[in-house]
Amino acid sequence: MKVVAIFGLFGACRRIEFYNLRVSDVQEEGAVFVVNLKDTKTHRPRTFTILNDDSMNYTELIKKYINLRPKHVKIEKFFLFYGAGKCTCNPIGINTFGQIPRKIAKYLNLPNADQFTGHSFRRTSATILADSGADIRTLKRHGDWKSDAVAEG
Repeated sequence: MKVVAIFGLFGACRRIEFYNLRVSDVQEEGAVFVVNLKDTKTHRPRTFTILNDDSMNYTELIKKYINLRPKHVKIEKFFLFYGAGKCTCNPIGINTFGQIPRKIAKYLNLPNADQFTGHSFRRTSATILADSGADIRTLKRHGDWKSDAVAEG
């Protein structure tokens, strides 16, 4: 769940984008990971980077996740189901991605945890970017939104 949250917050990913992500779409380049979303809702590819900050070593978590992947798996999906202490050969389903924010909210004992949906990653990502001073054009590009009204919302 941590790695899904990292991708969601850095990339404002939709659950279909999590589901469609392939191993080859995630590349380590020096101290960052570059993620290429090729199969998006809007059919426009999007790229984002994941880098560390003062409080968290995000790239180490991603490396750990990648190293958990069984070597014999022929499935190209990046996100595999993790259970009983190991990764399996089964990809995570699209509906499971939609439930992850709710599970995180319940774990954190947040009020109204049942109201957290798969879209929570996109909203949170946009809010963090807006709070950092990004302009509307940057927000639209980040979330792949066409209209100002949606990005402003």
